[in-house]
Amino acid sequence: MTPVPFIAVEEHWIMPDVTSRLRAVPQPDESLAFNEMGDNQERLEDLGAGRIAAMDAQGIDVSVLALTPPGVQPLPPGEALALSRAANDMAAASMALLRHALSVTSVDRLIFSTDYPFQRPTREEVDSFLNHFSTDAEREQFSSANAASLYGIDFSFL
Repeated sequence: MTPVPFIAVEEHWIMPDVTSRLRAVPQPDESLAFNEMGDNQERLEDLGAGRIAAMDAQGIDVSVLALTPPGVQPLPPGEALALSRAANDMAAASMALLRHALSVTSVDRLIFSTDYPFQRPTREEVDSFLNHFSTDAEREQFSSANAASLYGIDFSFL
């Protein structure tokens, strides 16, 4: 029997530009104080080797990354959208985690997630991340088919 990968759900990360903007709002979210305790800030900003080493030390095969609360929601819409896009680009550029996930499991066990305030993404913005997969079948599996299967959604009518 093949062992099932150990998946850590909602593993937080933060982008320094988001942190600085959140600190500048008139009433900063109190949760930002937790990010500054001990080495939390350093660990939250690490999307590379340090995070993978911590995952390995804890026996975690795959992490579902989420921008740390409150995300960009407290910011004005235009700024929130720009920072969300920058955060997604930063996460996509850090392909070490995706390569690590694919080394311990297969694309049919991964689900796409984003922190976009997804009002009007362009096709190029979505494709910039999905093009890291080598085939259309893998892109489809990762971007929608796995979630459809998990939640019992039938897209055949589209």
